[in-house]
Amino acid sequence: MKSDYSEFLWGDNQTPESIKRKSYINVITGLIILAGFPFYRDWLMSIFPDFDNIWIYVPALFLALWYFFVGLSGFSTSHNMKEKEKIRKVNADKKAKKDQKRKNEEQVRKAKERKIKAKERKRKKEEKERKEKERNKEIEKKYQERKEQLIEKYGNEDANRMLNKEIWQGMTEEMLIESRGHPLDKKESVYKEKITLKFYYNSRITRQDTIVYEYEVTLENGKVVGWKDLD
Repeated sequence: MKSDYSEFLWGDNQTPESIKRKSYINVITGLIILAGFPFYRDWLMSIFPDFDNIWIYVPALFLALWYFFVGLSGFSTSHNMKEKEKIRKVNADKKAKKDQKRKNEEQVRKAKERKIKAKERKRKKEEKERKEKERNKEIEKKYQERKEQLIEKYGNEDANRMLNKEIWQGMTEEMLIESRGHPLDKKESVYKEKITLKFYYNSRITRQDTIVYEYEVTLENGKVVGWKDLD
């Protein structure tokens, strides 16, 4: 940024090169004025023949010194502007390098964070798979234990049918519970020669906020005699 004094001498939006060129012109102009002193004196003497005084040189000398001053000031201003521009560029380069360094460090930090997160995701995934394997292994173990118990108690054919959640006529209440689990609800009707049980499975809530069942199994005297969907 130039000073007000420089703006007064050279105007706005001047470059160091343009100021330097104008400074050369001012210095040369001052030299021309000094070199023209004899002609200046002769010109004044032709107008005022009887006036021979040193003061006739004062205006020309002042004008020459002014051009010299402006020219030398311009050289100084041009030099200072170049130095400031160099300093500005150096500071800009330092700032750019600092910003780039900070950007690189940020990228490295984010890359490390992504790597850590990736390791954590991998660890959680492996942990989940391990637990899933253990759970499946435990489920398989319980399944095999239950299968062996059912085979031992009911035989291989009925055991497999119960494991597949099948229902058939003639299966006992105990076998039905082994196959489908305990009912969500049941109704019992007692007659002279038989006892009827109705087991209900697969409940849902209606829009009226009541519970209804989708499947019904009927037993008579402890054995399955029929089943139906209630939808």
